[in-house]
Amino acid sequence: MVRESPAGVLENMKSLTLAIVLAIAFLASSSTAQTLNVTDFGAIPDDQFDDSAGIQATVNAAFSKGGGVVMFPEGKFILRDQINIVPAQGAGYDISLRGFKGSVIEVSVGQGKIAFYAGNLNTFAVEDLIFVGKESNAPDDFYDARNVIFSSYVVNTIIARSSFFGLATRASDGTPTGVVHIGNTDARITDSRFDGSLSDYPSGGVVTADDFRGLTVSRCTFIDYANFQGRYLSKSTAFVGSWISARNGRVFGANGQRRVLIEDSRFDEAAAIGIRLENVAWGMLRGLSFNVNATDAGRGIYVKNSGFVKIDQSWFGFSRNSRPAIDVDDLGGLEAVALDFSDGVYFLRKNGNVKVSSTFCPECKDAPPEVPVLKPSQRRIAAPRNQ
Repeated sequence: MVRESPAGVLENMKSLTLAIVLAIAFLASSSTAQTLNVTDFGAIPDDQFDDSAGIQATVNAAFSKGGGVVMFPEGKFILRDQINIVPAQGAGYDISLRGFKGSVIEVSVGQGKIAFYAGNLNTFAVEDLIFVGKESNAPDDFYDARNVIFSSYVVNTIIARSSFFGLATRASDGTPTGVVHIGNTDARITDSRFDGSLSDYPSGGVVTADDFRGLTVSRCTFIDYANFQGRYLSKSTAFVGSWISARNGRVFGANGQRRVLIEDSRFDEAAAIGIRLENVAWGMLRGLSFNVNATDAGRGIYVKNSGFVKIDQSWFGFSRNSRPAIDVDDLGGLEAVALDFSDGVYFLRKNGNVKVSSTFCPECKDAPPEVPVLKPSQRRIAAPRNQ
């Protein structure tokens, strides 16, 4: 056995110590991102004045420090102007908007503006925040924004544990809008609520993904109304286009096929279409519950010009009229597994070339004849109910 000299042992101990110090420094720097509180930059909760300037100043300060967390403490903040979350130079920053103990942002920036516009980032995250619309039924003050969250040219977009209550979106130029708009990014939306919110009929989606690189929606609710702090919030009494609209999902050869995954979520009847997929490579929809809209526009899921979609362990009902759970137009393949239907909702209406297979689904059979029903303007609104 060869014994190392004392000098060699000492040198190895120095090297080991240096490695430990560098590792600790790396972990500390990677796990403690800069956190900046919006109240340190002029935003004041619960004072009923516009906090846009203070919020923008906090975002700018985060960029000056190389990225970080923009923290909203408890209370309500008022947003009347667009917040730009785009670096002045370069790209590759990580920016998070984060709430704490019931942080509320009241959004009313108008039809032509986006509340929070994010671009040229590595990661953009929205966590533990509550967004509410301005309470107004006046025609010129009903719509709160073009989009509340707009994320494009971002590597990863994350929306987690956040709520969007009583928000209405519309573009002044008439283009389709959404409360959340995803474009050229891989987005993951989890444990969030989109209740009582509105997108334009027929093309808008409360969550809209257009020219996107990936979309995951998990454990979310899309309900006609929200009960929040003793208030009933809903702008869904107007006619919602769809709860989720995903179009033109990109395919990259080097990175594989991009996907749409929607799971463990609930969709109420305010939207003409629960989920709308167009020109997507493939989609997995599982563990979903749909109250299908009762009008002649009502469908649970609509798929057009797409590759393959699997719908698994989901329920479709409520309509009380003859409405399709699934409506497909030129789809490469549809696989239905363990689906359940009630209240006049039937399995499938199809057009064009569609290959269909089903298992554990005795009701997955050809559609019955259509029965004309209500127009969108005559849609029945369900009475408020406890969730």
